[in-house]
Amino acid sequence: MYKLPRNSVPRKFVGITAAIGVVAAGLTAVTPVSPASAATGDVTTFPAPLGNSQPGGIALDATGNFWIGLTALDQIAKATPTGGLVTIAIPNGNANAGTSSLAFGTNNRMWLTEKTANRVSYFSTLANTYTGFDIPTANSEPMGIAAGPDGNMWFTEFAGDKIGRVTNAGSITEFPLAADAEPTSIVAGPDGAMWFTAQKGNSIG
Repeated sequence: MYKLPRNSVPRKFVGITAAIGVVAAGLTAVTPVSPASAATGDVTTFPAPLGNSQPGGIALDATGNFWIGLTALDQIAKATPTGGLVTIAIPNGNANAGTSSLAFGTNNRMWLTEKTANRVSYFSTLANTYTGFDIPTANSEPMGIAAGPDGNMWFTEFAGDKIGRVTNAGSITEFPLAADAEPTSIVAGPDGAMWFTAQKGNSIG
């Protein structure tokens, strides 16, 4: 673990803002919309057909489509770069999935963390089908997720103070961190290791 300076606050954030919504639950086709380009040409937004869907994590699949977690709706949206959109319900019964992050893995699978449902899961990007796996540690609050060089998916457990690894078959292994580390984001590094940020631990590891 590498400790960060106490006052290590970023001075500037650069990003792209997009508002994407849906019109119904389940698998729903939405009429493509034309993007409205900003005057500077730096930002393109898509209007949201339905209220506050609270789009969260976003990731790109192998065919160039964007997948977005719609936290307030317990749905995943698949959007084309031209604005076409379909939505897929996360089948958790009456539970709130609490989608956090998304990452593209092997076998055409878009993986996601379900912070409230305490699951990691994936959608087949070809068939739009869902498969979920419960995390052994209760109320672990999974957040970040990324593909590893070993072909597995790695994720953080914010409340569980652990790093998790899930295989394509759904087998989950957990690696404990120091108490109150609160790991958030994770990424594969050029050294073959998985790097993560620990929010309360004020460190990277």
